[in-house]
Amino acid sequence: MAKSWLRFVCNAWMVLMTGAALAHDDTCGWIWHAPGESRPVYMKHDGQWRSYRLYVPSNYRPGAPLIVDFHGQTSSRNSQMGLSCWKDLAEREGAIVAYPQALSFPTTWDAGDYCCHPRGHDDEGFALHLVQCLANVRKSGLVIDRQRVFAVGFSNGAAMAGRLACNHSDVFAGAALASQGFPYRFAESCRTDSAAGQKPPFPVVELRGKWDFIVPFSISLGWSPTASRSVERWASANRCEGEPQVFDTCEDPASGAGCLRDRGRCIRYDNCEGGVAVTQCSVGDDHFVYGNPQRYDFCEAAWREFQQLPIRP
Repeated sequence: MAKSWLRFVCNAWMVLMTGAALAHDDTCGWIWHAPGESRPVYMKHDGQWRSYRLYVPSNYRPGAPLIVDFHGQTSSRNSQMGLSCWKDLAEREGAIVAYPQALSFPTTWDAGDYCCHPRGHDDEGFALHLVQCLANVRKSGLVIDRQRVFAVGFSNGAAMAGRLACNHSDVFAGAALASQGFPYRFAESCRTDSAAGQKPPFPVVELRGKWDFIVPFSISLGWSPTASRSVERWASANRCEGEPQVFDTCEDPASGAGCLRDRGRCIRYDNCEGGVAVTQCSVGDDHFVYGNPQRYDFCEAAWREFQQLPIRP
């Protein structure tokens, strides 16, 4: 009892001194946040303590989008926040970012047919629970636009983002994958819902390094599809029609000044169900593609696609 009272007093003092907002729920945990800062959040899911880091932009306004950014195998929520480009984009666009933490040793997401071991944790349920907690204003103190919740990630975390979009596109309206591909061996495994027909289509942006020796571009080592098979499966899952556009990565609007041409290409299907698009770009880089010779801004490219989503009924 004394410890609980002390924790309450400490949290109340912190809120008064920093201007942070604080909310509590038995399973959602203490959700505390301050504009322009990131905070760790601990929650109870499936009988286990799970955690994520929550970043609320300094220009937060009610109705903000939510980006859920998954780290790679062996990595962490803190590393992903420093590695990926989503925090900077979120600060500019007024989006909220959650960086979930995987379990196991090495840290691993149970992310579909290919990737990765060890498995056994309810990562899919954890991600859905996390969104549910943050989207409930009474539990989080935040007002989130439920139509603009996006799953993104790197490597094993990208596979996790793809799995979530495939299985729950009614929750995650789009996916962005860096250094990983389609999470299932068959396109038919994506958007399947035996109770209500197919889940909604969703935009996909995938970035692959041509010299990636961890998740190879042109061969499969068993934990990822090749780049060509991945984009074909994304297009099939979203019922894209016709031949894709193929162009140099430097021609994509997300590529910056000084882009080195003839180092990569983009494949884009823009005639897909629901008006969504599927895009895969390659760069002359290795596994860590966020900074690359083409100066291709992966987050900018994905955000552009996310912003074009039609309003769902």
